[in-house]
Amino acid sequence: MRMILTVIGTILLVKSASARSVELLVGAASSLKESVSEVCKSFEASHPQVKILVTFAASGILMAQVKQGAPIDVIACASTEEVERLATIHLVNKSQISDFVGNRLVLIAGQSSPVTSLNNLMLARHIAISNPRTVPSGRYAVNTLRHQKLLPALEGRLVYGENVRQALTTVESGDAEAGFVYATDALSSQKVRVIWTAQPGIDHEPIVYRAAVVSASSHAALSAEFLRYLNSPLAQRIFKKFGFTQIWAQKRAS
Repeated sequence: MRMILTVIGTILLVKSASARSVELLVGAASSLKESVSEVCKSFEASHPQVKILVTFAASGILMAQVKQGAPIDVIACASTEEVERLATIHLVNKSQISDFVGNRLVLIAGQSSPVTSLNNLMLARHIAISNPRTVPSGRYAVNTLRHQKLLPALEGRLVYGENVRQALTTVESGDAEAGFVYATDALSSQKVRVIWTAQPGIDHEPIVYRAAVVSASSHAALSAEFLRYLNSPLAQRIFKKFGFTQIWAQKRAS
């Protein structure tokens, strides 16, 4: 009897393993953490044989990882630039690229910060932004400060984070009186307040999230299916719930 139970248990384990026999690795921008995690669960629910593993990092870091041969199947960045650069060197398939959501750049301050608007940003001793060399939100922030003619006066006060979530944490902790993050990041925090919103197409280029299938993916067909799923009605409802905007709204704003 014990041997029979052991055999049955082994069969169940084998069936369980075969039921989730495919692992898909997605590299996503840090600002997508909650939304993409939920989208992946939704995709898995309709694809019981698939397990999606997600690594979150700055878009520039993800791009570098793909260049170095990391086994990423789908890359999802917080701008179009990283995917375009990968497409130029044929590391993503140009026919398998998709823009799926937009976002807004906002200026935030801690609840007790003296900074109340862009007009008195000079009151901040430290301003948190992401590293503009590797993080799109940092580039948007620098471009915004440049357009507002504030960059020369404030450049020495900028505190750089490895990703947009680190910039948010710096303001939450009080280590910076203000900071630039995405509207979706500000929405996730009770410790900061939005005091100004940048205008896409005016202060900075429109914020468009772009995803692509990595050319070296060993699950090309499944990766392409997941890419399409990002624009499905269900996935778009999830993104909207977390504060992301639709692509057409970004284009209209610009």
